[in-house]
Amino acid sequence: MKQVTLSQLKKLQACNDAVKCFVDKFGNFADVKTIFKALIKAKKLDWANWLIARLLSKENRIRYAVFAAEQVIDIYEKKYPNDDRPRRAIGAAKAVLKKNTDETRYAAYAAYAAADAAAYAADAADADSMAAVKLKIIRYGIRLLSKEEGK
Repeated sequence: MKQVTLSQLKKLQACNDAVKCFVDKFGNFADVKTIFKALIKAKKLDWANWLIARLLSKENRIRYAVFAAEQVIDIYEKKYPNDDRPRRAIGAAKAVLKKNTDETRYAAYAAYAAADAAAYAADAADADSMAAVKLKIIRYGIRLLSKEEGK
């Protein structure tokens, strides 16, 4: 099982609260599975999302961003029906996964912005349903991390 260390968290520039929490709970290191179980139990879903996005490979970060954006795109489009940028960015990111060229890579950077924009719009939705969506996204990220370990 992949380990996360205190020095790695600091190198990734985790916030001071997260670093303190990590040290209090785990000391200097812990395995990924244990960390994510603790974060989910503590309802620190934003922290879990932050860590997943930094531990994934570049290709899987794109998959993760696409999956996250797709989970909230309907909420975004209801709020901003004339803004198709997030949906176009999702398509661009999927194109990178199929054929990784300079042109498709540049377009994929927009997927991160699209996922963020869609997530911000979704935050206005009911908190309980958003927690469920965030948990679904995090579980997908954990599966991607597990697959990377299996390589």
